[in-house]
Amino acid sequence: MSNTENDVVEAWHDHGVPGWRELPIIPAQIRVSDGSGGLTKIARAWIAKHYPTHMQIPGAPIITERARYATRHVNGRSPWGGYDIASVALDRSDPELERLEPPPHRAGATALEAAPPRRPAGTHKSPAVLSR
Repeated sequence: MSNTENDVVEAWHDHGVPGWRELPIIPAQIRVSDGSGGLTKIARAWIAKHYPTHMQIPGAPIITERARYATRHVNGRSPWGGYDIASVALDRSDPELERLEPPPHRAGATALEAAPPRRPAGTHKSPAVLSR
């Protein structure tokens, strides 16, 4: 069971929008909202250039890099009326994949020594994480 609104939004997207976790993350340097409920010209241009055509459809989400405390997914803020998903969603594993992969372990290893969980191939990290 899920405990948060974000978990529900992510689960819905996992079911209804396959491949959403592979979308490019709009960098924090690009201001997305124009303040009146629309997108800035620079955000629209960046999305048009970087998002795959098959994901530029009604209801499709965008993924934005956000400040540490701005992690709520916002409905209706993509150019197509879908969610603006905070990039923190990609920092967590896909629950569906967690059920399919056995936990990593070695004989005699403690939980702290076990290998960290692997991210699915192609999963994006936010630009801020990559520059560290």
